[in-house]
Amino acid sequence: MARGDLPAWLCAPGSLTARLRGHGVVTVRVLQQGHRPLWRQEQRALGERSGHVREVMLMVDDRPAVWARSVTTLRAARGAWRAMKGLGTRPLAELLFAHRRVHRGPLQACCFPASSRESRHLARGWQAHVPEAIATTPSWARHSVFRHKGHPLQVLEAFSAWVGELDAGRTGAVRRGHRR
Repeated sequence: MARGDLPAWLCAPGSLTARLRGHGVVTVRVLQQGHRPLWRQEQRALGERSGHVREVMLMVDDRPAVWARSVTTLRAARGAWRAMKGLGTRPLAELLFAHRRVHRGPLQACCFPASSRESRHLARGWQAHVPEAIATTPSWARHSVFRHKGHPLQVLEAFSAWVGELDAGRTGAVRRGHRR
């Protein structure tokens, strides 16, 4: 079972970035981006064996909070989702929740078995960028598919256990210690 109130985060609608901003300054650390093989579940969701993959770490006050993997087809990365390639350190939420024509499918929670390919990949990425957090590699995640002009983009978000201690209902921006 997920720790603390992590289940509330796993099913919280809307922008995860906005929710995290209710708890501190959110920054995005890009881990990798480009043409990559897709995981089995992603292959089923997108109908392709490879695609455009963007992996990032969402930091809250410089503390690793969420490891995220966004995938789309190569065709969509040149078309409907081309803006994803130019995000840099900006959050993907700027694309997903700023446009009325982007529609989100249902959120699905999942737990990575320790021996799975996905879990090993996540652990390697986590350890490479956050060595002090080795023991707290995320195992609980959620994913959903967004559609824009008929093209899918799947977003998977894996949560640090400490995020479960935060109020998932709080949203907003934090600036220099003052909450809006």
